[in-house]
Amino acid sequence: MKIQSKPHIWPTLSGLIMIFCCSFFAYIFFNSIIIDKPLPRGLFIILGLFSTLAVWTLILGIYFFKIITLSSENISISFPFRFKKYEFKFSELKLHCTYNNSGRFINYESLHFQSSDMRTFMIMQYEYWNYRKIKDVIVNSSENGEISKIHNGRQILIFFAISLIFTFGTAGLLELMYQ
Repeated sequence: MKIQSKPHIWPTLSGLIMIFCCSFFAYIFFNSIIIDKPLPRGLFIILGLFSTLAVWTLILGIYFFKIITLSSENISISFPFRFKKYEFKFSELKLHCTYNNSGRFINYESLHFQSSDMRTFMIMQYEYWNYRKIKDVIVNSSENGEISKIHNGRQILIFFAISLIFTFGTAGLLELMYQ
């Protein structure tokens, strides 16, 4: 038995659309600084926030993209953009917890699971085509327990701060350079 995760196209496509749209606004934002055509303060802040969202979406997409491979004895979780790979035997999976989340158009399920070395991972129903197969194997290999829904909240906030600093730092540098 070998099961490899098959990513849905919709999260990838929606992320790319969001990055493209926000990058367009970022282009207008940075271009207005270079051309020395001052923008009204409200528009400057809105375009800056869209630029921040573009950078944030890109960072989150790179950081959280993962490929899961299940064999007869192991689970392998690789993060190709971070060059990290974790391998666990099914006996090393400790806890799992399933949450039903509300989405804008449809509710979805997320599975959080923890290994014996206290690493916590999350997969979502809309993330993979074969989510049910992966979920069944993980649920059968571990016991039900309580895992926080926001175990990765710290990384998300840190990346948001980095994207804010990057966007407005770049805007400040461009303004200094083209004055």
